[in-house]
Amino acid sequence: MANPDTACVVWKLSLSNYKFFFEQVWGTGSLDIAWPSDVSTKHSPVDRVIAAAPTHDPVQITAAPELETVNDTLAIIRWTSTKPRGTDLHYGIVHYGTDATNLSQVAKSPNRRNSSHPDMIFRVRVARLKPQTTYYYTVESTSATAVNDGVSSRIRTFKTR
Repeated sequence: MANPDTACVVWKLSLSNYKFFFEQVWGTGSLDIAWPSDVSTKHSPVDRVIAAAPTHDPVQITAAPELETVNDTLAIIRWTSTKPRGTDLHYGIVHYGTDATNLSQVAKSPNRRNSSHPDMIFRVRVARLKPQTTYYYTVESTSATAVNDGVSSRIRTFKTR
């Protein structure tokens, strides 16, 4: 049989040109498994592969979102996270609104990952705001392929001038 078990299928998928498509569904790095050294000759029985988990740490926000600058119609929100996996281009996303229970507006800015730094700083420009208005917001990030990095902040607030 060509694929004696599910682990064999996953191993072959992790090496294929289609890996990118499956990671869009299951998340970046989901196929980065520490396979046994003899996997190519034995196609690894399932019980030997289950213990091998992905070797990456989940993304975490290391510096909480904060207001970098604000005026009457514009705000720039900055935060830092551990370096996300996947594409070098990531998007910082701010969900915001004037009601903490309805963050229906979205601002998104591209941010490039620097492989020589352990963390990634996100900056998102939130424009077309109303003067003298309190806004509520939360942040998250995604890869260029729209795979969510799996972390978001608690709801925070700022006021325009």
